[in-house]
Amino acid sequence: MKNLTVDVLYIQPYDRPWDDLLTIKQRSGMYMSRAMFEVGYLVPLVYSMSFIDLNVSLRENFEKTTEEIVVSAIQKQTPKLVFVSFPSYAQGAQVHKIVKAVNDISPNSKIILGGAVISLIKDAPMKWGWPITGCYNGFGNEIPEIVRDCLSGNYSQISGMYWTCTGGKKSTGQLRLIDQYTPENLYTAHHRFSFQDYINRIRGCGLEPMGAIEMTRGCKNDCSFCAINKNRLGCFVRNSRTVVDEAYFLASYGIKYLHIIDPTMGIVKKETSDLLNYFADFHQTFPHVAIEVLTRSPLVTKIFAKSLQLAGVVRCGIGMETLESDDLLKINKKISADSVRRAVVNLAECGIEAKLFHILFPKRISEKTIKFFLDISKENIPFIVQSSFLRKLPDLYSQHPFLEQDQTVYGKNDSVEQLMEWMLANLPFKSMDIEGADEKLKEKVDDCLKKGIELKKMFLVANEKKFLGLNLGEYKFTHVPNRSMHTCLRGGELNEQ
Repeated sequence: MKNLTVDVLYIQPYDRPWDDLLTIKQRSGMYMSRAMFEVGYLVPLVYSMSFIDLNVSLRENFEKTTEEIVVSAIQKQTPKLVFVSFPSYAQGAQVHKIVKAVNDISPNSKIILGGAVISLIKDAPMKWGWPITGCYNGFGNEIPEIVRDCLSGNYSQISGMYWTCTGGKKSTGQLRLIDQYTPENLYTAHHRFSFQDYINRIRGCGLEPMGAIEMTRGCKNDCSFCAINKNRLGCFVRNSRTVVDEAYFLASYGIKYLHIIDPTMGIVKKETSDLLNYFADFHQTFPHVAIEVLTRSPLVTKIFAKSLQLAGVVRCGIGMETLESDDLLKINKKISADSVRRAVVNLAECGIEAKLFHILFPKRISEKTIKFFLDISKENIPFIVQSSFLRKLPDLYSQHPFLEQDQTVYGKNDSVEQLMEWMLANLPFKSMDIEGADEKLKEKVDDCLKKGIELKKMFLVANEKKFLGLNLGEYKFTHVPNRSMHTCLRGGELNEQ
């Protein structure tokens, strides 16, 4: 069979830093890549285009590696230009595998790296010696120019573009979100891509597709730890009608879970009000579709919570970080326990679960934070914890080790206090990291706090470089540094979570 030459290929990495078989088999749902659809939509119609989503391909081909899937696709399609998404720094080793596989099998293919990470590290992969044509840091509007230059070989100054051959970059220009598009054209790359076939593939390998619809890119806040603060990215808002039309389109394909991406929903008041009014009508048409949003605790009034309920929102993320005020000041934050409590109570009264974003600071265990989780748990207020480690932004000129930026593993730069607090926040309560909650551990934590016993007393520390554990009779949680996963030990049987 003769190979098919494709002008442009887009590759979406697997959304975990590693592509181990255990992790791939355990997942049940899959967010569809927004970047994949936007790039496809923006590539000019005169060019042929195809896509690889490794989240699907690895699930369909358990026996194959990332490199084998990429090599097979490149051999069949011999693309002239390959866009590779670089969504998170922790995925760097995987992205490098993809880039190297493309270059090894098709050295004449041009490779462009883009995605959220490039807004942070800019042209660093070029300095690392990766065999790429350039790095792109923009909102997509320059993609037609990038494709034109790559396929013609005449490299010009393009906003947000770093070319390996010149090392140059023009000013960022006027950033803006694409808007006023029709969802059908977005999700089919102007009918060059079968969205229905893609959905069928996702469901065919046992996954439930989930939609991510972007209302806002960037943020109006300037929290120092965050990659999307206003000083780094700005804040841009998409038309509310466009967003809700996209929701109708996805729901018509049977998508049952939508995540509306807006880091501080409610801060842009008129646009948020319009959006929620539109979604109230949407919810009447598709009552089975669950919606997740993200906001800040001071914005969650009773009226706002009711608007979320009418819009079909079932989960609302809230950044609480920690309830230690001096730690919050270090990252330009000021959040009170009362503000967070009011927010989760207002949401609970409307049947909405709060997802509490919790940051682990290096120097101590925050008893205030653990006590807060205990208190709202006793009141049967629905919430789920999502913890992350406070870590420095990556060194732009160092590509190793990428996993130090992964928030689901314990890197060598996480303190014992951080690990202890992670256990106390994620094991006794509903957590994004651990299935279920341990009631016995919750009772033990409550007992310690009532008796004024320091929470550190609950832990076994046998040489901090080798072992850290919780031992509560039948339950033991252990952390062994230098392993990519935490481990649970129940009744003498070791299980990787």
